[in-house]
Amino acid sequence: MCAFIGPQHLTLILVTLLTLVPVVRGDDPPAPKKPAEECIVGVLQFKSRRADFAGIDVGKEFGARKYIPGHPNTPDRATWGFDTLPQSVKAPPDDTVPAKLTCSVFRTGKNTPPGVQVVVRAVSHTCPQSPDPVRGDWQWAGDKAGAAQKERYAKDLAAYKDKKIDPGAEKPDAATWKAANELAEKYGYYEITLPKVFDFDETTVNLPAGLFRNALKNKPEANADGTPKRPLVSIYVKCETTGVLIGMTDADLYLYPPKPAPK
Repeated sequence: MCAFIGPQHLTLILVTLLTLVPVVRGDDPPAPKKPAEECIVGVLQFKSRRADFAGIDVGKEFGARKYIPGHPNTPDRATWGFDTLPQSVKAPPDDTVPAKLTCSVFRTGKNTPPGVQVVVRAVSHTCPQSPDPVRGDWQWAGDKAGAAQKERYAKDLAAYKDKKIDPGAEKPDAATWKAANELAEKYGYYEITLPKVFDFDETTVNLPAGLFRNALKNKPEANADGTPKRPLVSIYVKCETTGVLIGMTDADLYLYPPKPAPK
């Protein structure tokens, strides 16, 4: 009799393997760098379908970072929440807010590529996300309202692509970036795939300023005690390369805000 092992079992399998199989690494990974004072650091959380998921610890020498497994259908995410943002992110040069991302790549197989594929999804508080109960993709939360909003977004995205404009292109031209900003400002949503992220190489992820205009247009919905239900902006990081885990700590993703224009 054969048993089916799906993506939902990946985390348990990887944790078990890490306790059994030693992984050889030449040098200890560097300690997380402290971003400059002018940078904006969010609060890191690890999220999945399981409410108690807090990332994977792969050994004492890597204690500063927790890891998520790589797979196209993994539900595991590293998520940064940004509760405060400067007004300068609404109108930066080139309508671009750079984010800096660093990952530790921990390999559980021998034939993994040097660069791993990472998906970065940035959303404002107007576009909450929740894990799908079956698939690895995260969905737009809010039941019918979220589904309807996602459907409208998909139609607008398809209309751009019919014009040969891909707002999620890795290297956008002027027209593509304009479309990315328009969609991000309208829906509070932006996603990009980084096909090759290398071990401890800092990667620049350009985010559309339209996303931040959406986030700062209104205050987030509040809890009964007055605290916001969600951060102004949340950034979700997913690894899609099998045979690896990627590790991160709070300082491994931050926003590099534009400097105010001289008067």
